Amino acid sequence: MPRKKTTRKRRTAPRGTATKQKKEETQEQKDIKETKSETTKKGDSTSSQQSKTETNLDIPLEEVEPEDYVLPEVGELVIGTCTKITPHGAYVRIEDYEYLGDEAGFIHVSELSRTWVKNIRNHIREGQRIVAKVMRVHPRRREVDLSMRRVSEDVKRQKLQEYKNNRKAKNMLAYIADKNNIPQQQMMNQVIEPLIEEFGDLYSGLLEIRRRGPQILTNIGVDEKLAQSIYELTLKELQKNTVSLIGQVNMRVFEPNGIEIIKDAFAELKKKSRKDSENIDINMYVISPPRYRISIETRDWKTAEQIWKEIQDTLKAFLSKYNAKLEFVREKT
Repeated sequence: MPRKKTTRKRRTAPRGTATKQKKEETQEQKDIKETKSETTKKGDSTSSQQSKTETNLDIPLEEVEPEDYVLPEVGELVIGTCTKITPHGAYVRIEDYEYLGDEAGFIHVSELSRTWVKNIRNHIREGQRIVAKVMRVHPRRREVDLSMRRVSEDVKRQKLQEYKNNRKAKNMLAYIADKNNIPQQQMMNQVIEPLIEEFGDLYSGLLEIRRRGPQILTNIGVDEKLAQSIYELTLKELQKNTVSLIGQVNMRVFEPNGIEIIKDAFAELKKKSRKDSENIDINMYVISPPRYRISIETRDWKTAEQIWKEIQDTLKAFLSKYNAKLEFVREKT
């Protein structure tokens, strides 16, 4: 027998239910969209407020206007103090650029050391003073990317010593200002800025005052009493910052007038000695013929070595036309 075809009745919801559900869903979606848009607007307003706050309130020095910000230059070596450590690197407050904020400088973990960094705190810690090289500058954000691994140990030691020296010099002049009831701004205008302009940094200027006397200050218009006070403090607080190279010259001249030739040789040496800098002091003494001592006093070993070589070249050139024998020996100092 042929089977009867059966038809299944489709279940239907009561009339109007589907429409009602669609309306409810549509209304719910609208509410979600409105909520999202409100959240976005709030977020935008919050972020804009934050950016305004960062722009206007992040400046510890009120007199510094945004357009007057001075940023470090790429390649510059800066001194900084670590203020915060994160898994990705360290934030640094940069000396002389403190108005940029405590987290203006950032050292990525890859720029902390030449070796593999397993634990950041093994290479840097909060409160540590560091020397870093400026890699990138972001003027709008007032942020500076720094590197510690691109600074050699010798450069690091030299930079930290310069920092300590100039800090000591500033403290010395602050003491003088307080003792003589001189406003700090007046000391800055009359003494500090002229010395930096003339000698490159404050510490070098005070060393020159110690070496040459208070007339350096009186020549730039500083009161004699104040100049004398600064000079006396430099004598008390600053050590002579020079190096001494001492060498011996064994000079024999096998000529009838050998003594006269040796005198002429030293006269030629004095004539050709460096006179371009007051930071160089050359003295010659007779130990006992044919031995003579030459002392060279200057600020650094590189300059002293160059002068020692110039002395040898001058004497060799002068005595080359005579029957003479020369020998140069460095003394240990």
